[in-house]
Amino acid sequence: MYIMKIFVGNVPFDCTSEEFINCFKHIQGFKNAELVLKDNKETKGFGFVMFDSEKNIEQLAKSEINVRGRILRFSKYNEIGKKGKSNYIHIFGLTDDITREDIYESLKNVNIGKYFIETDRNTGESKCTAIVEIKDKNVLSKILESKTIEIKDKKFQCDMYKRQVNKTSYDTSTSLDIYKMFTNQ
Repeated sequence: MYIMKIFVGNVPFDCTSEEFINCFKHIQGFKNAELVLKDNKETKGFGFVMFDSEKNIEQLAKSEINVRGRILRFSKYNEIGKKGKSNYIHIFGLTDDITREDIYESLKNVNIGKYFIETDRNTGESKCTAIVEIKDKNVLSKILESKTIEIKDKKFQCDMYKRQVNKTSYDTSTSLDIYKMFTNQ
């Protein structure tokens, strides 16, 4: 039997391995879950979940799992480092009343993939920005051309999402290097 793996991000730093596994063990096709930990046993904020089929992974990716006030984010295991132009938009200046559901409702007629509101990793508070995957390249082009998107009858600025990699002066590793190290790629 072939096992499929999915990347899970936005995991609270104080989440335990048992708590992480409990988030998924009730889902059809679940095989295993691994939470990536630092030396001090605190989570690095991500992990991996294994399922028996692509269908079950796709079902999980559409779900919303809340752990200690944080919505987990799911990405296909092989997506990080994939070459090609981004199909994500970055929405700026969101007001506090905008939720993930509002984003979905505003874009449900567009073929969207992953979408989330960015939060501060320490406080969990909204950064008033969102990242949305637009699967239809024509729609993506129109949105980027207008540089605005309407959510709850309000217009917000948006632009192509550009992944940022933060480096410290003593660490030359990128997040892709770290990801490859943990995935044996």
